[in-house]
Amino acid sequence: MKKYQEIFTTKINESFAMFKQQDTIRKGDLYQLVHQMKGTGASIGLNTLSEVAEAQLIRIAEIEGERLPKDIWMPVIEAIEAVLQQQAELPARPRELIRQEPLLLISSNNDWLMRARERIEKEGLQVIVAADKERAIAHLYEAHPLITLVDGSWREHITKEDTVYVQQKMFSFVMFIGGNLKFEEKQRYFRNGITDIIDQHEVDELVIEIIFNRLKLLDTMEQQVIVDPLTQVYNRSFLAGFPAGRDLEFTCAVLDIDNFKQVNDTYGHASGDIVLRNFAAYLKGAVREEDYVIRYGGEEFLLLMPGVKGELAASRLRKILEGYIHQPHELAQTTIYTSFTAGVASIVSDEQLLLEQLIEQADQALYFGKRNGKQQVNVYESCHHNMGEEPYKSLYLSVVDDDTIIRSLLQDNLEGLHMDGYRAQLRAFADGSSLLNSDWIRQAGKHIVLLDGVMPDMDGLEVLSALRTYSNEKNLFVMMLTGRQDNQDVVKALELGADDYMTKPFHVEEVAARIKRLTLRT
Repeated sequence: MKKYQEIFTTKINESFAMFKQQDTIRKGDLYQLVHQMKGTGASIGLNTLSEVAEAQLIRIAEIEGERLPKDIWMPVIEAIEAVLQQQAELPARPRELIRQEPLLLISSNNDWLMRARERIEKEGLQVIVAADKERAIAHLYEAHPLITLVDGSWREHITKEDTVYVQQKMFSFVMFIGGNLKFEEKQRYFRNGITDIIDQHEVDELVIEIIFNRLKLLDTMEQQVIVDPLTQVYNRSFLAGFPAGRDLEFTCAVLDIDNFKQVNDTYGHASGDIVLRNFAAYLKGAVREEDYVIRYGGEEFLLLMPGVKGELAASRLRKILEGYIHQPHELAQTTIYTSFTAGVASIVSDEQLLLEQLIEQADQALYFGKRNGKQQVNVYESCHHNMGEEPYKSLYLSVVDDDTIIRSLLQDNLEGLHMDGYRAQLRAFADGSSLLNSDWIRQAGKHIVLLDGVMPDMDGLEVLSALRTYSNEKNLFVMMLTGRQDNQDVVKALELGADDYMTKPFHVEEVAARIKRLTLRT
């Protein structure tokens, strides 16, 4: 971190030296430089510098005129130079995230969304926000939030059917915060399935305690419930007590429905649910009684087959695939047909493997099939020598920030980021035009863009709007990096399709955690 502090301090001093050679400077140039100090300073451990810069931004904003004489701007520089003489501070490490799954906040009140998110994230919890119902539904499907907190003033948008859907299919608690509900209204909402109704409108210490209480309750419930309510097959909790090594011959297969995201995007999530139920039902009817079908997550399923070797299991799965591709899915709009890709791994001879290792091997064989045409079954033992890097999906990380320190900091710390199932590559851009005009952002695969909100060339919101017109935008996720105080800008970014945002200063560890969470989106 000391390296970045020295580079940044040198850059500031050089900018100040240029200013001092002039009698007047542009107000916008001064504001942009000090704004950069506020965001970048705390991110690299210069916390006091960041605080002083924030105070000076308020001071600059109150100054009238576009060009400032030396006697006006020099006190701003002198206040910052005094801080630069002090020893750089080390940032406090963020609290470890409790769980990977986020909490969802829903409200059309922008200020409430930002305050609530900031308070909850202080406890080490992941938070995503939605300002409208459409965005909220998309988050429910893609992020699977543990708890959904609804601004009580927004309650008229939540129907009984919505509440039941969230609880039964998404397994998420629903809480109302504020809204001045009358006794009769509370009765009705509790009957409709609302978990908690909290009178005060702000997320305070009591609300935090209720959230943690519900998280503990969810943990207990998940351990007891082992059947997926949508597909009626086992869920991931079933794996906790499953002994993989009880048979000398044991095979695990990972199956993934091909082009499932396209089904959701084209026909809607309700149609996607139909496909999931049909696939699970067909799979249950096609396997042996002693086999286990498990919904592993999203459109991914596990098939555990005791007493079967890999090649025999693969042969059976190919027959299942041949039958499944002819099975119609009757949707409200039309009839469609889907396929799946599967990877198979097995315990051979007296080899001792944990179930997690088998799943990982089968997953690699699955990705090998996905990258080689889909609609096929591959055995890990037969193809892993030819895989090389092929079993991993491509992940392209783009850092777009005009601040060289932020670019270097993120590039140095994220370039070696390890994520199961993904081969990550990273490239940094100094402005939005460079990203938009590159072939890099148009490559096939999943993209995550870390996008600065304030840049001199194109504003971050302009870049975001342009990205959402790209043909591959369904596989393109954007995390805004903003130092702006105006919550309207954050909400505007979310409305334009930003998937997440972080306010500078940030910790690299938290950026990495959020990137890993975005890779879980389907």
